[in-house]
Amino acid sequence: SLGVQFMMDGNLMNSAADMQVSSYSSHMVGSTNTVTSRNTTTTGVDMRTISTNDIDNVEIIRGIPTASYGDLTSGLVLINRKSGETQWQSRLKIDGFSKMYYLAKGFKVSDKWDINASIDYLDAKADPRNTNENYQRFSGSVRSTARLNIGSNHLKWQTNLDYNFSLDNETVDPDSGYAKVDAYQNKKQYVSIANNFDLKIKNGFFNRLQLNTFIKQGYEDLKQTKLTQLSGPTAISIATEEGVNDGYFPELTYISYLKTEGRPLDMSYKLTADALKFTGNISHNIETGLDFRYSKNNGRGQMYDVLKPPSPTMAIRPRAYNDVPAYQNMAFFVGDKMQYDFETHGLMLYAGARISKMLGMPNTYVLGKKIYAEPRVNLQWNAPVIQIAGKDLKTDVTLGYGTLYKQPTLMMLYPNLIYKNFQQLNFYHNNPDLQYVNYRTYVIDVTNYDLVAAKNVKKEIRLDL
Repeated sequence: SLGVQFMMDGNLMNSAADMQVSSYSSHMVGSTNTVTSRNTTTTGVDMRTISTNDIDNVEIIRGIPTASYGDLTSGLVLINRKSGETQWQSRLKIDGFSKMYYLAKGFKVSDKWDINASIDYLDAKADPRNTNENYQRFSGSVRSTARLNIGSNHLKWQTNLDYNFSLDNETVDPDSGYAKVDAYQNKKQYVSIANNFDLKIKNGFFNRLQLNTFIKQGYEDLKQTKLTQLSGPTAISIATEEGVNDGYFPELTYISYLKTEGRPLDMSYKLTADALKFTGNISHNIETGLDFRYSKNNGRGQMYDVLKPPSPTMAIRPRAYNDVPAYQNMAFFVGDKMQYDFETHGLMLYAGARISKMLGMPNTYVLGKKIYAEPRVNLQWNAPVIQIAGKDLKTDVTLGYGTLYKQPTLMMLYPNLIYKNFQQLNFYHNNPDLQYVNYRTYVIDVTNYDLVAAKNVKKEIRLDL
């Protein structure tokens, strides 16, 4: 869901600029509403695009995360992929629903430099009896890990170069139905590069500095073909501005071609500084840093011939996505994890806060004027280990409180305009030169300028055995 945040190798998988929606969402291919069932806009990350073969470990934080993680409400999924020298690894999976191929190898270039490379291909069907509907994914990854010495300090430098291609495709069975031309295809390609620097400092106030940089460029094309058959002479308005305008009588049968072009650009930069200090027998793991996220869709957006719309009752018009402002979120965070150990048990207290603000918002939006503060507190008691039937039983009791905010996506902040058309005059004649229809068009801005971030306050009592 949208409130769950995915991070891979320390980098954010952002979907704020995902605007890949159809101009006509009621497109039926076969017996299902194809467009609606495949729309992942404003619903989070499409997990089909994530290849599981390269994953080394996954950590799921269901409770209250530290202040370094933000722009989420429901949970945090931290994915780490394989790193270091490995043997050749391959996987072949074939069943009635899917075919999958995977090949990977970890190369040791030197004692301090490893490179991992992998390719993955998936061809899947929701129903093995239906060969006209399938999903395909191809992904390739090259990951470099280098360890360097800078004086007495140690630097770990990770570089990831990834390519991901996915194709969601459905056509009409030519042996059934009359609309043999109806088709739906959603093609997405992503190229990303990440550079993560982890510097461990031997002598200094901060003992660790981390800088994560990530840039991802997407190339998304949603194409639809729809056979439109009108029951009789039908007039449509093709106005793009408010006021009085002349309409148009389309043909009774025509083929409508729709395309949505998205070019989302996502960038994230995160700088974290850690310090380890002691107050008597209490250890302090202090973290502080800055987090900046940027998303912009530079695509041409929704496109179709207004003289051949997929439906004569459509209330929207084509619009370009590159006219939509960028999504920019800046955050500062600080936290302290305090640990005190007794002889057989211990106490841990984490207290932190995150302050965030949306940047570059027009003055008409309330969101651009708001500053969000997110306090986070976790208190955990590690009870003494007891013996049950010769086995150790470890018990942890945790109390937590945290405020979490999730900012709206570009689709929520900048919805399309709604066009309401009222006929003022309609005269139809078999002679096209004598046909005439006139409209009064009203343009309605459905933007919610009072829209604010979603808020979730978590209060937790947990017993771990």
